[in-house]
Order: sequence, then structure tokens, then C-alpha cells
Amino acid sequence: MTLSRGDKIIENLTGTGQVRRKGEIIAQACYCLYVEIEEITARSFGQNETHFSRKNVNGEITLLDGAMLSGDNPATPSGSFTLVLKDGREVDFRVESCTVEYSPTRQVCRIHGSGNKL
Repeated sequence: MTLSRGDKIIENLTGTGQVRRKGEIIAQACYCLYVEIEEITARSFGQNETHFSRKNVNGEITLLDGAMLSGDNPATPSGSFTLVLKDGREVDFRVESCTVEYSPTRQVCRIHGSGNKL
């Protein structure tokens, strides 16, 4: 059996949405994301072929109104979150890194997630 993979950017997303944790709204956020689709093809030696695809989402969110994602340290929020985009689609994500900016206070986070609800 052989596997082949291919990635391509399919969409760039910008706007303002809601960050949720366990269904509860915890913040409003501006987002700038890009969506990649990873296509995987599995071929067996007998001509059978199976195709899989999954969407990966990467980018940056900026929390508005002084809100902060939970965690012991604002630079390393823990757990998983959901970003609800302005068009209603959802992205489940984890935070890779954050910085806190001042005047006004806001948290800016690099995120990585799955676009299984896109």
C-alpha cells in the first residue's frame, strides 16, 4: 500500500466572531485565518484506491474588550475552544502561542485547529 498527500490553501477568512468554550461565549474576537485541505490517497497493489481529506485551520485571533482566554498564564491558554465565524461556520482550535498587548489590553493568539465544521 502506498500513501500520497497533497496540501492546498482553499480559503482565507477574516472578520469578527465569537470564541466559545463548552458552548459558552467567552469573548468576541477578530480573526485572520487560512484553511488548508489535506488530501490523502491510499493505493493498494491491487488497483484499489481510497481518498480521505481533512481541513486544517491556522491563523491569528485578537480578543476584544479586554477578554482573556483561560489558563494559568495569559501567554499559554490551555484547552480547546470554538471560534464561530461571522457566517455561522465553526472552527475548533487550540492555542499555539499568545501575547498580551496593552493600551488597550488585548490578547493576540496564534491558533491551529480543524475545519470539520467548515
